[in-house]
Amino acid sequence: MDWLRKIFVCGVAIVSMSTNAKAQPSGSIQYMEPYSVEGLGVGTPVVPESWQYKRFNCRPSDQYANSVWCSFSEMKGGVSNAITILHLSDNIVTYINKQLSPASFTNSEVTLEIELSRQFNGRPHVYRSPKRPGFPGGIIATWGDIELQPLTPNDLAVLAEGKNPHLGILVDFLINFHESAKAGLPVYSLAGGKGYVWIARFDKKGKEKLRFFAADHSQMRQIAQQPDYKNEALNPHLASPLKTN
Repeated sequence: MDWLRKIFVCGVAIVSMSTNAKAQPSGSIQYMEPYSVEGLGVGTPVVPESWQYKRFNCRPSDQYANSVWCSFSEMKGGVSNAITILHLSDNIVTYINKQLSPASFTNSEVTLEIELSRQFNGRPHVYRSPKRPGFPGGIIATWGDIELQPLTPNDLAVLAEGKNPHLGILVDFLINFHESAKAGLPVYSLAGGKGYVWIARFDKKGKEKLRFFAADHSQMRQIAQQPDYKNEALNPHLASPLKTN
């Protein structure tokens, strides 16, 4: 369980965006902003001139105004490590997300780690997925002022068809929006303010996943637009919860 604790307690210190910073070992903990991932906290700036930032593929966000969407992924020891960042045009971070797949953990280990977390002030809000025969399960924990709002049945139907409802960053139990919608499991959009979200997917087929992110929804202004419900598949960059922006 030590490796899980190192990931959970902060999930930080592989990437640092300060000009003088160096990449830290995976297990080290660097206390910055309480809601941070990879040593980068929401409300802190990225540095576009840094080599760390230049590893990311960045483009203007098509769902958030005045924002830039950046993504980076690599394989380490057979584990996919994917990181995404949303920052404003003045470089202030509003969202940073990390996903690991596959991951290895037990239900009891995850529950214990959530209960023992001392990183944040206050106890977490914990959501457990309803049981669906033939589908994996999951658990979601949130801290701070972040709120999760369930999608409407109509929006879930759009996701179940592999389409994009254009609802910004989403959260689900299976770390796969389409799979969750098809299973009749809740999918959530972000609301509220600043906080931290941690998700674990349990899968007996060896497809366990971990996703965790820090965000300040109060600083993320969505672009008003009509959803595109055409029969085209959701862009693969948006099909992953890491890359739905």
